[in-house]
Amino acid sequence: MTPEEMGLVRPVIEEFAGRMLGGLARRDQRAKGELYLRGLMLDGKRQSMQPMAERLGVEHQQLQQFVSTSTWDHVEYGGGWRSGRESSSTRGHW
Repeated sequence: MTPEEMGLVRPVIEEFAGRMLGGLARRDQRAKGELYLRGLMLDGKRQSMQPMAERLGVEHQQLQQFVSTSTWDHVEYGGGWRSGRESSSTRGHW
């Protein structure tokens, strides 16, 4: 996705990130999570944080901290990733 394309769909991405990351307790974690999501979607290398951060115009430590040191209960938080459309018989079968 180009930066121009990102600009067009950013409101949708922000809404999705808000739902997906709503379980994080701290606002800065949610903001860094949204940055990380946008970085993954932009064209270019994704093998390290530096290229993603450069495309986003932020310090790579912001992304690195989100990925490596953010704390949340993955079992409790995992529910935020689901859309609610799956049946109870399919939950937990990723």
